[in-house]
Amino acid sequence: MADNETRAMRNLGAGLFVLVLIVIFGVAFKFLIYPKIQSRLVESTSASASYTSEMNVCGDSFAGYAIVRSPAMKRELASQGIRFNWKDDAADYLARAKALRNGDCDFAVNTIDADLVTGQDLGEFPGSIIFVIDESHGADGVVAYKVSVPNVQALNQLGAKILVTSNSPSETLARQMISGMLPMLTTDQNWLETAEGAEAIYKQLSGTKPNERKAFVLWEPWLSKALEIDGVHKIYDSSATTATIVDVMTVSRNYLATHPDQVNFFTQAYFRSLWSYTSQPSGLMDLVIEDAQEQGSKLTNDQALATVAGIRWKNTLENYAHMGLVPRFETKGIPNMEDMVSGISRFLVRTGKLAKNPVEGREQELYYDTILRQMQASKFHPGGEEQMHGASELPALSSADWDKLTVVGNLDAKTIAFARGNAGLSPEGVRDAQEIGRLLKGWPNYYITVEGHSRADAADQVAAGALAQNRARSVGEALQTAGVSKNRIRAIAKPSTQSSGEGQSVTFTLAQKSF
Repeated sequence: MADNETRAMRNLGAGLFVLVLIVIFGVAFKFLIYPKIQSRLVESTSASASYTSEMNVCGDSFAGYAIVRSPAMKRELASQGIRFNWKDDAADYLARAKALRNGDCDFAVNTIDADLVTGQDLGEFPGSIIFVIDESHGADGVVAYKVSVPNVQALNQLGAKILVTSNSPSETLARQMISGMLPMLTTDQNWLETAEGAEAIYKQLSGTKPNERKAFVLWEPWLSKALEIDGVHKIYDSSATTATIVDVMTVSRNYLATHPDQVNFFTQAYFRSLWSYTSQPSGLMDLVIEDAQEQGSKLTNDQALATVAGIRWKNTLENYAHMGLVPRFETKGIPNMEDMVSGISRFLVRTGKLAKNPVEGREQELYYDTILRQMQASKFHPGGEEQMHGASELPALSSADWDKLTVVGNLDAKTIAFARGNAGLSPEGVRDAQEIGRLLKGWPNYYITVEGHSRADAADQVAAGALAQNRARSVGEALQTAGVSKNRIRAIAKPSTQSSGEGQSVTFTLAQKSF
């Protein structure tokens, strides 16, 4: 009986062993063998893959990025087996910088100011600028009710408000305007009010009482829509300034280090795509309309025309100039990247957005010029003859034309003082004039009236008037030496009203032709 039990136990053990083997084989077949068989079957009955890699680009719906996500750009990349993926982050610049750092994005469109601010917040710059996409040239603007804010200068008082979209180019434009013309607001952050996007700002403008001392910063097409409101006018826009709202393409430093050839091809593909649209009479306008539809909005022809007119897309030659690859005398006034970074940092620091320039003296760390340098050396050709479009010089004006200009505001600059009874500039005065000349280069489309003053208690007011005129003329000549066009400068004497040191100085008024 014991033998029978032993035999039964052995048979049971053998059966269990066989059962375990069957289970193991079944599991192995299901998860190891069958998938391989199925994979080979699918492979043998499928076409070859069209894409062998992909590029992830982060950005938002701004029309200036239409070239980046255009059909032409996608075709260019697809020709090399690269799938283009656009990731819209709704203009969350900090999230965009983190995506570059974490590898979720290979490339990201950005503005130089956003790059500086997010770099300060993160404590690092995970992306490197490889080319300039565009510069706003009227696509962003400041509007207000004319009855309460006739010009920029009307905002230069405590209690004035400016409504912007936080951490956006609209805030940057407001800060640039404040830093140069509104000293009362420079250190007072109470001027800042925020809303989420241009549409929200437009709605607040529509509901604002005309007598409120308040300005609103919008971008196209909402800027054009705002100007259709009765009593609203434009007091400032990005066409007045230069190197303020500059969109750039950044690439993850890790991706650049490991995929230099792909970054090179991406850059060349972008400029070929840009050429394909700019070389057609209505290429950009048609693209902007199509792109708006893709982004979930609709533009009329007039709105599309205003949008295209307000954006200056930068071609290959202009990018060579921005990267410092062209001698300065050939750049037609196009600023290099280092100067743009330091200039933008300067007014962001002055208005409290930045604690300090995070790359002071190391501005070159933000960009990588090797790709454009290689393209220049190889005589890269995007498809046709390009032209470098620099700053156009303002025409000379007659006295009557000067009197017709619209006053924008007073330049917030260090007062140039003179010794009593003297019209000659001291060494310090020369340095101050050079600094003012640098500031004025940031407003290439403004005319400047240099107003000379003399003391009101002078015994000979005729001689005092002549002294004031000579002081204005001395500063005007110093500004020309600093690079400001003679056509932009008018030197005049102002009636004497001060008996203190202010009566021994010059001041500056900025003006423009009416919008």
